[in-house]
Amino acid sequence: MSSQEQFAVGVFIMSLSGVFVSIQGGSNSTLGASVGGSFASLVSFVSALLAILCYFMVDVLALGQQLPTKASLQCLPWWSWIGGVLGAFYVASTIIFARILGSGILTSVFVTGQLCTAVVLDAKGWFGFSKRQFQWQRVLGLCLMIAGVLLIALFRGDAVLDNSAGTLPSSNVNQPSASNKAVENDDQQ
Repeated sequence: MSSQEQFAVGVFIMSLSGVFVSIQGGSNSTLGASVGGSFASLVSFVSALLAILCYFMVDVLALGQQLPTKASLQCLPWWSWIGGVLGAFYVASTIIFARILGSGILTSVFVTGQLCTAVVLDAKGWFGFSKRQFQWQRVLGLCLMIAGVLLIALFRGDAVLDNSAGTLPSSNVNQPSASNKAVENDDQQ
């Protein structure tokens, strides 16, 4: 496969991953609202572990990837081991905040934070990334991303009734609205 084909496949797969991450937020949050956030996190990571074990088996048994040696493991930098913890932070945060922020704000803030960090990592060459020249166009891109987040946050709309579930898709589903409270107060008088 040529480098251009690899690039195209990479863009497609990462775009698909972005779709999956957006869906994952709603999936995990819905599970967390029903069974509790910590249990939802556990379910998320157990299912992820099973999927990664399948990938590992195919990689090692079918594709011939060699297992790491003790020497190769010992020479790794400390930060190469924290990816799982960082992923757990993301999953737990999503479970807690997806219903509060909504998918648009959750994803736009996440992606903008991710992109701001990525530009710094590229410019500094930190955490194993190749150092890339810092350009003003990247700063402009970040400013546009931040403006996009602000527009999404300012015009987020109100939660509407989800006809399929018969509930509001927000975290305050079981809390009475202001109009319901007014009716309750009139009834008590």
